[in-house]
Amino acid sequence: MKLVIAAEIFPPDIGGPATYLKQIVPRLIYDGFKVEVITYADVKRVTVDCRGAYAVTKIPRKNVLTKFVLYTLKLFKLAKSAELIFAQGPVASGLPALLVKHLRRKKAAMKIVGDVAWERARNKFGISELLDEFQSKKYRLLIAGHRWLEHFIVKRMDGLLTPSFYLKKIVSHWGAPPAKVQVVYNALTGINCQLTKEQAREQLGLNGKILLSVGRLAPWKGQEALIRLMPKLAAKFSDINLIIVGDGPLQNHLRSKIKDLGLEKSVGLVGPVAHQEIGKYFRAADLFILNSGYEGLAHVLLEALALGLPVMASRVGGNPEVIDDNVSGYLFEFDNQEEIFAKVCVLLSDEEKQRQFIQAGLAKSQQFTFNRMIRETEAWLRSVSK
Repeated sequence: MKLVIAAEIFPPDIGGPATYLKQIVPRLIYDGFKVEVITYADVKRVTVDCRGAYAVTKIPRKNVLTKFVLYTLKLFKLAKSAELIFAQGPVASGLPALLVKHLRRKKAAMKIVGDVAWERARNKFGISELLDEFQSKKYRLLIAGHRWLEHFIVKRMDGLLTPSFYLKKIVSHWGAPPAKVQVVYNALTGINCQLTKEQAREQLGLNGKILLSVGRLAPWKGQEALIRLMPKLAAKFSDINLIIVGDGPLQNHLRSKIKDLGLEKSVGLVGPVAHQEIGKYFRAADLFILNSGYEGLAHVLLEALALGLPVMASRVGGNPEVIDDNVSGYLFEFDNQEEIFAKVCVLLSDEEKQRQFIQAGLAKSQQFTFNRMIRETEAWLRSVSK
């Protein structure tokens, strides 16, 4: 089967979609697929990067209009003999895929890992609503237009792939027939740490009770609520520390908040950490907390479970599909500081509860295997192409 993957980022770019393609493309080829990739990239002109068994066509991403036209023209050429176009997003790659689908009379499928219209509205226009509320609220023309375009494209795909049943519900709300939406959980790969807890702490210079949170420093990720909670936690646990790993637009704001509260010695904002090093932080911590207002399927939760950490996460998005409440971890209401405080206190004081969560979490993480993901993805690709 010949497949053209219409990507938006691709290695050496960093990000979840790039990592996903880095994992699946070699396996698809090994299993008999003929694959070509087109992506936006930081190049000055259109280039073709030959990688042995497949080629990657790179489109300069600087000029918005030019890049879209070039991308569409190159995709039209690549799709001539393809059986399926597999877009990795609803607009930047999805719109060219939709156009070429009709011009070439080809089948087109799409993977959706979030709502790009909502993310753009949050980042560019400053809306405060979380994803669920965004779906039905009315907005000004620019926001509403982008949302309409996203829905228009998605509804016209021959098949849709989401990494959680939560996102399937969201996409179905956009008007896509539920029968066209397939859920395939992403795989847990590449996370490892051979150090003991003591060795990891020594290398990182950490001690005491360690709360860990990993994620982009964005308004919906909820790190500020954890920082605000630290004085109250410190009154109960004198040696408690909060370590926040990640980068993003709120970095300066969070640093100021830490300083304003006098928490420089107990809250560490360590910035981005290379993926091969992140395991040290998981190993060194006592408890992982994800206080997010939205998650499609949080890979970081799987990593925490796999490395044997007790986990707490907000009861939003795909988090309940990863965490069985009071079995493999605690769920709580997003930004509810009283509930977070109470459950942190229970976990840090109850070693038996910690052991229960760790054991159940390790078992849960083993369900998210690469072989399962690739098997289900290949079956779906073949079914959509027919």
